Amino acid sequence: MKKTITYLFFVILCYNTTLGQKKTRQQKITEARVRFIIEELHLTTYQAKQFTEIHQNFRTEMFRIARERNQIQKRISKETFSESQAKKLIIDLEEKEQLLFKNKMRFYKNLKPVLSYQQTLKLRLAEIKFKKRLLEKIKR
Repeated sequence: MKKTITYLFFVILCYNTTLGQKKTRQQKITEARVRFIIEELHLTTYQAKQFTEIHQNFRTEMFRIARERNQIQKRISKETFSESQAKKLIIDLEEKEQLLFKNKMRFYKNLKPVLSYQQTLKLRLAEIKFKKRLLEKIKR
């Protein structure tokens, strides 16, 4: 009986482990972005850990806001609206854009204790460089 329970536990553990290892394309891109930035900025272990945590929070919030904005944009392309409804949608879109901007500024503010100003400038350049490399890879 103990062997059966142990075996069953082992099978369930292995099954859950393999399920947990499957990553979405977006997760792979995010991990590649973080690795690339850490290498480009030559971060210490402490800085890398702090950066990764801050970056993850930033990306999660950005995706949430962008998803809400995209839902509004999809709605706009599928329907017709009265003038007052159109005004409300434009205000909603502008609010989402402001939230995206504020989130990015909060991200850089949160990085101030972790990165030097030079590293912050290099971060901005590394983000652009990563996007270019990603687009080149996608084109192939």
